[in-house]
Amino acid sequence: MKLKKVSIQNFKRIDKLEIDFTDSLGRIHDMTVLAGPNGCGKTTILDAIAYPLSGMMEIPFPKSKIGLEGNAVIRHPAIESRVDFDIILEPDEHQEVCRITEQLNPNWFVQNWPAGHITWCQPPPRRRAQKKGWTLLKGRRYATELVGKHEEDISVFNKIGGLFYFDQERSIPPRVSPKHNRITSEIPDEILENENGLVSFWSNLKQHLVDLGVDAKLAPGGWQAERFREIQDIYAKLFSPRQLLEVRPRGESRDLCFRDGDNQAYWFDGLSSGEKQCLLFIVQFAAYRIHRSIVLIDEVELHLHPTLQIELLKWLPRIGNDNQFIITTHSPYVFDFLPPECVISMG
Repeated sequence: MKLKKVSIQNFKRIDKLEIDFTDSLGRIHDMTVLAGPNGCGKTTILDAIAYPLSGMMEIPFPKSKIGLEGNAVIRHPAIESRVDFDIILEPDEHQEVCRITEQLNPNWFVQNWPAGHITWCQPPPRRRAQKKGWTLLKGRRYATELVGKHEEDISVFNKIGGLFYFDQERSIPPRVSPKHNRITSEIPDEILENENGLVSFWSNLKQHLVDLGVDAKLAPGGWQAERFREIQDIYAKLFSPRQLLEVRPRGESRDLCFRDGDNQAYWFDGLSSGEKQCLLFIVQFAAYRIHRSIVLIDEVELHLHPTLQIELLKWLPRIGNDNQFIITTHSPYVFDFLPPECVISMG
């Protein structure tokens, strides 16, 4: 799933704005940077993409909805907010979404439903025809439901894309959508929601990795071991020659053991804030199996040294397969690193 173009009208502070994510040959950029100072509207653009698409996909919006609920998104004095999307699904992904949809809903025939141009409005459209293309955006949610029923293998997430929004709090959506009461993530139960209904890996990152590492030792052939090895491999590539080794006893508890280039071992609390930030990305990409998806990242440079900013930009496309990244920044190191055609200046 890729976003080719978005047109935003009367959404919060945005009067009218169109962004094309393609190059001169019509190919969609793997990574697009919205660059500019604080207050220029970068985050609002990400919200204008994520908030409507989350509703169409029937997944929770992954951040606080303050200022985004109901008619609050409509820019005064307009009476309607509208966002138009040009969504592209590759033929094999389109076919897989149709298969999953019809498996879950045998009475639905969606083979000929195009993705293409999709419109979101607030107040919502009343005519069903205006929502027709939305069904093809729900493939990942339908796949999650089938995996939960053990009717599909978890590898189905390698074939179907979705939307993932890393806001400045690096929060992710809860497992169950209160609106639809359906499982919306394949994240295991042991990751707990906080009081706002959002999961913060920043606070639970260490415990999650410790639990995953222990489970990997107890069941070497299970999905926990596979996921832990994947996290180890990605960490080793990003931070070479440092490595994430294993979970070891430390006093009366357990801790994550790492090794540096001098073969010296150290614990999780020896990581820099930048390393923890990158590790957070790695864990979430592995846990959610983020492939073929639209990935939004607000202020990608948060907590990162300039050198690590560049390393993260190099490795993000390699963590998952065939993802489209739309990121915001006011770091000169970020927009100087990418080709000029991938950078959109917001002032």
